[in-house]
Amino acid sequence: MNRIHITILLALFLTACYNQRPKLEIKTYKEAEIMPDAEDLLWEKTGRGLHASFGSTDMRYSKYQVPMEIVVKDMELSAWRGERINMQLVLWTVSDLKQVECVWQPLVNESGDSIITDNINTRFIRYVVADEYKNGCGLRSNDLESAHLEPDVLDNLSAMDMAGKTVRPVWICIDVPQTAQPGIYSSSVKIYSKMNSPQELRIKLYVQDRTIPSIANREFHLNLKQNPLAIALWHDVKPWSEEHFEAMKPYMQLLAKSGQKSVSCLLYEGVSEDVTFNTPTSMIKWSKTSDGNWKFDFSILERWIRYMDAMGINKHINLYSILPLNKQLFYHNEINGTNTLISLQEDSDARRKILKAYFSNLSQFLTEQGWMDKTSIVIEDKNQENLADFIYWMRKYEPEFQITLITKRYRPELLDSVQHLGLSAQYITAESMIEMKKTDDTKTSLTIDCSLERPNLFTFSSPSEAAWFGWFAAAHRLDGLYYSGFNDWTAEPLIDGRTTDAPSGANSLIYPDCRSSVRFEKLMEGIQDYEKLNLLEKDLTSIQLEELHKLQSRFTVHRMDDNEAAIVVRKGREIINRLSDL
Repeated sequence: MNRIHITILLALFLTACYNQRPKLEIKTYKEAEIMPDAEDLLWEKTGRGLHASFGSTDMRYSKYQVPMEIVVKDMELSAWRGERINMQLVLWTVSDLKQVECVWQPLVNESGDSIITDNINTRFIRYVVADEYKNGCGLRSNDLESAHLEPDVLDNLSAMDMAGKTVRPVWICIDVPQTAQPGIYSSSVKIYSKMNSPQELRIKLYVQDRTIPSIANREFHLNLKQNPLAIALWHDVKPWSEEHFEAMKPYMQLLAKSGQKSVSCLLYEGVSEDVTFNTPTSMIKWSKTSDGNWKFDFSILERWIRYMDAMGINKHINLYSILPLNKQLFYHNEINGTNTLISLQEDSDARRKILKAYFSNLSQFLTEQGWMDKTSIVIEDKNQENLADFIYWMRKYEPEFQITLITKRYRPELLDSVQHLGLSAQYITAESMIEMKKTDDTKTSLTIDCSLERPNLFTFSSPSEAAWFGWFAAAHRLDGLYYSGFNDWTAEPLIDGRTTDAPSGANSLIYPDCRSSVRFEKLMEGIQDYEKLNLLEKDLTSIQLEELHKLQSRFTVHRMDDNEAAIVVRKGREIINRLSDL
């Protein structure tokens, strides 16, 4: 047998050894394909087989471009006990590959203490169609010129196939137990594929002798508005049926584990004949009796609030809102048995009479349930009439209700009448927030909307911008964050994230079947930093505080460019890691 035959046999033998992984059945959806105008020339210089490297969680890697020429096989990280930390692996190949999968070893320190692989969550990042900011909020056409792919969907697949000349990022989350022993832990991940030798990457995790509060004890007030109807439509179940509540369970569990404090309750029925994923559905049934009086059925609302309470989301109840969508109201007419539509456009005695009866009955119901002291009516300044008139009306006729005001600009003249204030970042200054805290106990939240190109949570936004929000909230002494787009999905959210009224991603942070996103995980990362800062500031010297406050002064939208969020958050984390060892 000559040397060539021996070499071939040896190669076949080694390949067989490399592929002793059990065969997996991969069931998934097909991503959209938007090919680049020209092929990346670096593919011609890329060797065959699977390539793997650590990447940056602040980067989005194009599907059709070679992600890097210098690979990174080793990574060092730091974390507190109880913290979730993120990493990104990047895989690429010139040729088609089958059954690409990542297999982790437990994290082990020199004393033999370990963090088991159940605490390591590996998800392939899927690409979704995105657009550009353009004019921000408002109607837009989904033109092909701005359409492109962005990596955002975190898919819970055990393995994926890869086409030639493509990239597949992989998102890694490590949940450090609150009981973990401090020290340096080591682990490795092997990336397997059929007919190729595995690639191995290694990490060292420094668990610091600090503990982040448990979810129940965190101070940050997270308020992501939920849309139960979208889940019913996606899973093809009847709204508010047993099947609907069962389908919602993983989504609401994800919210609870993320520190969500508020339950979103919709007071009015949507008025569109074409029911879509973001059409409101009322949790209260309106009826008009034969004697002309109003009757309200609160049974769905009660079940929803109790359901969310069982999930651990029970600190605050938000009622949306003081007027229905488009100021038109659906109700059931008991006289003729039909559903009727009336207009509430004009401020009139008739409208005030309807609203007074409604909120009076709602107040009585909430009081009987013991929920009134944690309930607020949400009043938004978009598409509304005079905010001061609405607030005056609520204070006059239903003073027991708290008011949450969501506004794009600072409204000091209204602060005496509201208990929760949500402001857009461009109208927040540290000085105004600190001054307000001296004289007022109003809870303040950063409101994220489409009025800013950056920072934001669009599918094309830099991932670091999502983490930036937690730092901004800490720097400006805010209590939390409000975002209206937790799961207002489009018709094909896994394929195309574009909408007709806002930049892509503005309507949802997660995807169907409870798939998380790069944006959601980075947002949670910044909220963890908020909690760390709250704890560290209590122990810092005046010199250390001065260093921290100097950095925090950079957290302003007025100096934001493409790289600013990544730079300041990275510097902030360097300070946190250094101070955590003192």
